[in-house]
Amino acid sequence: MLHMGSKLKRTRQTILAWKQYSDENNLCLVRGIHGYDSRFGSDEIFEQFTKDPNIVAAAKASNWWQACQHYNPGLIESTQSAMIEALHKAFEFAEEDMIVVMAGHTPMIEWLAYAFDPYETISRDTKLAELTGFIFTEDNGKIEVTGTVGF
Repeated sequence: MLHMGSKLKRTRQTILAWKQYSDENNLCLVRGIHGYDSRFGSDEIFEQFTKDPNIVAAAKASNWWQACQHYNPGLIESTQSAMIEALHKAFEFAEEDMIVVMAGHTPMIEWLAYAFDPYETISRDTKLAELTGFIFTEDNGKIEVTGTVGF
């Protein structure tokens, strides 16, 4: 199953390009496309951390995680909480042993992975490149980061 991730244009373009590549190369049978969830990214969310010049300047010097941790940690917590709920909902649509492919945006992808990484095994300096990401698995309601894609 494919999940559109956020409503943002590049996310939609990425997941549809992946579907076309998968279809042309017989990678897997896509059993459906699930709609977007704005909790995975929206103009409003990105505006929250890009409107503060202190956060933007600090992010250029380090990354969005470190900048928001310093200037607005509540934003990280609320964003992660919303994305965790959205990810649980996305897994509800998946059948047993089904793979869900979803595209997203940095730094949202990293922030979601960090939410499931209490021992900080994932570097908080991670800056994902294009078409890289994390593998999330769900078993009986418990979600974990179990791998990476394209690192």
